[in-house]
Amino acid sequence: MEATKGNMVDFLKFLNEINPTYFDERKTLKVIENLSKAIRETETIYELLKIRKSLDDIQNDLIVKEERFPTYYKLLIGKVEQLEKSINNQIQLVEKTIEASQQNSKPEKLKKTLFQFINYIEDKEAFLLELKNAFPTEIGKSIRAIIDLLENEDILIIGTREYKHFVKLLEEYFGRNIGDYNGIQNIKTIDKAISNPINKKLKPLIIKYKTT
Repeated sequence: MEATKGNMVDFLKFLNEINPTYFDERKTLKVIENLSKAIRETETIYELLKIRKSLDDIQNDLIVKEERFPTYYKLLIGKVEQLEKSINNQIQLVEKTIEASQQNSKPEKLKKTLFQFINYIEDKEAFLLELKNAFPTEIGKSIRAIIDLLENEDILIIGTREYKHFVKLLEEYFGRNIGDYNGIQNIKTIDKAISNPINKKLKPLIIKYKTT
């Protein structure tokens, strides 16, 4: 973008210093080619439109001067027209690039709600409320025991990469600390001293609410 601005300034300076009685073709073509190259490297439509507006003004000015020095200014007008075509082509290219980028960018996958983890329960709200009230202080391994039993009953289905999200949702619903993710998920064994009381309290809820 900065390069384009710099080349546009050079081009305007060149136009202001033109001596139409002396045709410096080499310098003319060099300045125009530098601007053309900068245009092809510009990736912002706003900047391209600004340059095109400047070139429109320049072209109108050159048309007036062409009456006095037709040979030189006719060449310049032709070069400005080429620059405008180059800008239009670059705008189309940038637009296509933006469109392709938008089509290829996948929307962020929506994460599940707590209800979406629950299966074979018709009244999920009532079930979760009773679950919350039945286990008001359990934490860590005890929470894992609850999850394991619900998974074994197919009430809970948690994907491989969904465990952390589920624990977060459950903690938010319970409104208290239920233990950190590692202290719940990364447990290899649970003593019967923990699991048996959990099963005894949870089984009646499962029988009450499970539909199949």
